[in-house]
Amino acid sequence: PEIILKPTAEHWGGLLEEVEENYHRHDREKVIKILKDKKIGDETRKWRLKQLDKGYTWHWLIHKHMPRLRTATWICIWIPPIEAVESDTSIVLETKDKGPAIPPPVIRPEEKEIFVMKTNLLYDAATALNAAVEYPIGKKFSIMAEDIFPWWNWGPNGNKYCFQLWEMGIEPRWWFKSESPLLGHFIGIYGKSAKYDFQNDTQFCYQGEYWSTGISYGYAMPIGNIFRLEFQLSAGYMHSDYRHYQPSENYDRLYQDKYKTGTFSYFGPTKVQVSLVLPINVSKGKR
Repeated sequence: PEIILKPTAEHWGGLLEEVEENYHRHDREKVIKILKDKKIGDETRKWRLKQLDKGYTWHWLIHKHMPRLRTATWICIWIPPIEAVESDTSIVLETKDKGPAIPPPVIRPEEKEIFVMKTNLLYDAATALNAAVEYPIGKKFSIMAEDIFPWWNWGPNGNKYCFQLWEMGIEPRWWFKSESPLLGHFIGIYGKSAKYDFQNDTQFCYQGEYWSTGISYGYAMPIGNIFRLEFQLSAGYMHSDYRHYQPSENYDRLYQDKYKTGTFSYFGPTKVQVSLVLPINVSKGKR
């Protein structure tokens, strides 16, 4: 005999029946609407429930209603040995008893989020292509590494307009809630460094390097069943060493101005992000 285990971790259908019958708080209709919404996934459904009544609705469901869904049942099914009977056109599976063989239940794999990939849409719109990867560490911590890499020049001899920047940074984060990985409010501490070459004809022509460090605050939310949006504002200290240069009349030469070199320091807002986030999951079980 073969024993097959098929646990049900989240019984949303049973919770809907329980809420319709026994839940009578002020947000009853909102809860039922979220539970009936077939266009969202389970993680999004859980996240929306946690936002109701500042999280108290989810607490109420866990302690007042979900315990009624915790049941344990067992079913014993005898599946007779399968014999292959060859016919004129195909091979048909039959059993020693009457009737076709009953296929075993399909065990769906569980998925685990191992990291997320993201891009800042505001930087992309300004041709500052960028990418970032964030890894969860435990239930409340994560670490993000990001890279910004616009690298183009244009005009006569490629020396009239230039937007070249290579910035790399790292940011550990602490998330306020631990139920869903990399969702909700967070704070972080970032550090980054870069080199650059910015030119706008003859009015603004600078090369240099800079570094910056500070703090970040943000919020991540799901959109649809796959993607997320992340909003972030960072503030801190920035220090740059810069060098000025001047192009020739036909832009075939760039001449460095040794009298216009120096340093620049700044304290204030350093980064604004509206990022599109793609979670990357792996299966924990086998089909």
